[in-house]
Amino acid sequence: VGGGGSTKRSTTAAATTKKGGGETLQVFSPSPTGSGMGVRVVRRSGHASRTQETEERAPVVRTPPPPPPPPVRRRNAPKIGQSSEQTREAMLVQASIAYEQGEYERSAEICMELLAMNPREHDAIAILSAALQLLEVKPFPSGSLETLKAGIDVYPNDTTLLRTYAAVLVCKGTPEFMQQGLEHLDKLLQLEHGTDVPAPPGGIKLSVDKLVHDIDQLHYLLREGLLDEHDVNIRNILNTHQMVLNVLGVEQLSPQLESEFQAVFNRVMYISPSPRVKGGALSSSLDTVVLSHEFHESVPKVLVIDDFLSPRALQSLLDFCLESTIWYESKPGFIAALFQHGFHSPLLLQIASELRAAFPSIFKDLGLTHMWAVKYEGNGKEGFKLHTDDSAVQLNMWLTPDEANLGEYGGMVIHKAAVPKEMLSTDFHNPEDKRRMNQFLKDSEAGKMRIPYKQNRAVLFQSNLYHGSDEFDFKPGFTNRRINVTFLFGRRPRR
Repeated sequence: VGGGGSTKRSTTAAATTKKGGGETLQVFSPSPTGSGMGVRVVRRSGHASRTQETEERAPVVRTPPPPPPPPVRRRNAPKIGQSSEQTREAMLVQASIAYEQGEYERSAEICMELLAMNPREHDAIAILSAALQLLEVKPFPSGSLETLKAGIDVYPNDTTLLRTYAAVLVCKGTPEFMQQGLEHLDKLLQLEHGTDVPAPPGGIKLSVDKLVHDIDQLHYLLREGLLDEHDVNIRNILNTHQMVLNVLGVEQLSPQLESEFQAVFNRVMYISPSPRVKGGALSSSLDTVVLSHEFHESVPKVLVIDDFLSPRALQSLLDFCLESTIWYESKPGFIAALFQHGFHSPLLLQIASELRAAFPSIFKDLGLTHMWAVKYEGNGKEGFKLHTDDSAVQLNMWLTPDEANLGEYGGMVIHKAAVPKEMLSTDFHNPEDKRRMNQFLKDSEAGKMRIPYKQNRAVLFQSNLYHGSDEFDFKPGFTNRRINVTFLFGRRPRR
């Protein structure tokens, strides 16, 4: 997409040829099982039907295998009579306590000491990431980013380190840090879902809805000319998905079929370009002063914004969701694409940055901490159940054209009563927690809001409100699936 010759995100080394009006990159990767079912990834530029003025993004370069790890450095020697494992556990407890008490800088400092002793101390990495994100865009404790980067220098393919470092860089919020974060996320996507990655141990989780979506998406990419219809490997992949769908729930997969399917399931076959949009991603018609006033005056803090994105940004984001093979999560009633598993692009970060800049009194120092997209098929009551998210403020928006919506509502439900702090960590799969939530909503008598679905409508609200998907009824078909995008900003304070 893009008349200026912008390129798709590259996944491996490629051979370049000229074809038609634009450059075609053909990437050949052998099957990890050796079955000959390699994936050919075809990326085109100069797509005539969707021309837009965009800024280009450099391709991702695959990192060579990591060097042997160096000897472990120990800055803090164990106390007399205390083993190194006891010291580690004691420091993790101290870091957790400091975090829960709101002493985020102290928690980060303890984690950095642990990581200086062992760069792959994943428990310390998790606590450090959460603490830094709660500090948001304030100055981070000295050496915190350097500590994570030092671990990556030693273990460049450690997915936990990459995931954490990328999330912290994006949360930092500056263009330079965000670009670095995207580069690490691209590498992470390759390591976990590249065409040459071995099949995950322990098998894979399958659902009919996920298989139907993936088959429909491959057919869509072939119709749009984004994958080569004459590519035998693509046809083999389609046939394998169809064979699995035919027997799923009817009979056991044969070992050969299971092996062939695992080699091509949940792989990066195509990433649609989603570069920054010149002229701005948010609609120029937004009166941010009036909208900010409405948000602050509303009780509860809920703001509905229509015509949220510019037409160019809306179309580019919709194309990204339709075309990119990043929908790896499957739950009852929906499938999802997650921030650290493919749902990231320059345009998405541009939207988040412009949103924070347009509403400074709402977002203040809150950094972007998570984002995802969800697709729903057809109609039903399934979807995101009532819940709260671990963030301070969030924004939901819808992408699918209104013609696909057959119902009157189909949007979301937000309950008006603010959730008490002690209930914010409710486990909605736990029957007792669910009972407490329902009892709270009944006792509050605050009522709820039903916000109807509309393409390019955004809903901005505080995250301490129970919310979930409303009942929906959409036309069948791949392009009619209801698409919801969510951005989370900040984290829920522990103080």
